[in-house]
Amino acid sequence: MLIAIVGLFFTVGRPVINLNTSITKLTVTVEQLQRDYDDLKKRAHEEVNDLAVKNSDSHRRIHDKLDDHEQRITDLEHSH
Repeated sequence: MLIAIVGLFFTVGRPVINLNTSITKLTVTVEQLQRDYDDLKKRAHEEVNDLAVKNSDSHRRIHDKLDDHEQRITDLEHSH
């Protein structure tokens, strides 16, 4: 009887323990991947916001130059 129980443990118990260990490792890995993904998503969002600000500043400078040129043309047209 004891031999049968020991045999059953090695037949069923060992694979279950190995499976549990694998599931635990997988869970830890997936949790780390989720944290890494969240960090990446946050950094990407910050970079997009930074680029939007830079783009807006660049557009403002271009429009300011165009306005200045338009004013100069208007001044030249009215002076003659």
